Amino acid sequence: AITDQVLQITLQLNEPGTVWCQPVLPATDAGKIDIADVDGTTYIAYIKGRTASFMEYVHTAFRNVDVEVNMLDNDDGLAATSLLSETPYNIFCFAQDDWQIEADNSALQSANYAIGNTATPSMAGGNTGNEITFVAATAVKDAIGQVITLDLTPPVITVTGIASTETTITVTAKLSETGTIWCQAVRTGFNVPTILEILDSNYNSAFTYAASPAATTTVLITGYDRPRNYDNSY
Repeated sequence: AITDQVLQITLQLNEPGTVWCQPVLPATDAGKIDIADVDGTTYIAYIKGRTASFMEYVHTAFRNVDVEVNMLDNDDGLAATSLLSETPYNIFCFAQDDWQIEADNSALQSANYAIGNTATPSMAGGNTGNEITFVAATAVKDAIGQVITLDLTPPVITVTGIASTETTITVTAKLSETGTIWCQAVRTGFNVPTILEILDSNYNSAFTYAASPAATTTVLITGYDRPRNYDNSY
C-alpha cells in the first residue's frame, strides 16, 4: 500500500506483454466484486476491469513494472468506487504476451501470412496475445496475499460526558475508529499541554469502534502534572 486508497503491485513478465491487476474483496459481498466472483470463465474480463481498469505495458522481460489500483468494481460492472482506508484486499493479475502484434508487424512474413492465422489455443477471442490461465492468475493472487490500505487520517474524538468527584474526573468519549484516547487535566488559565505532556500523564483508555450501538469508553483522571507558565514559573 502506498496511500489509504492506492495499492501498488510490482511484478515482472518473462517476455514483453501487457499486465492488468484488479483488487477484490476477500469475503463475499453482495454489491462489490469479491474473490468468489473471479473464476475460470470470468477472470480475464474481471481482472482487465469492466469499469476500473489498471494496465501497464511491459516492454522488457524481467524488468519491474508497477501497477497501481485505487478503485473497486461493482458486481454489475457498471460502476466502481474508491478503495477504503485500512481495508484488506486481494489482488488478481492477468498477463498476455504480444505474439499477434509482433507477428503482424514483423519485417519478414510468410507469403501465406494472415492475421487470422496467428491465433493460438492460449489466445481467447478478442485478445492479441497468449494469456495466462486462471490457475496462474490464482497463484499470483495467493503469492501477493491480502494487502491492507494505509490509514493516513486521525480519528475524530467526541466527548459525550464528564463527571467529577473531589479527587477524580471521568471523561466519557468515543472515536470514529478503533484507537486509544488520552486525557489530561489542566488548571483553568494555564498553558495548553503538548501532545507529549498529555501522553506522559498516562490517563488513557482503549476504544473499539462499533457503529451501532455507538460505543463509548471512559478515561479516569486522578491527578495532573503541575504546569509551568511560558516564563517557567508556576
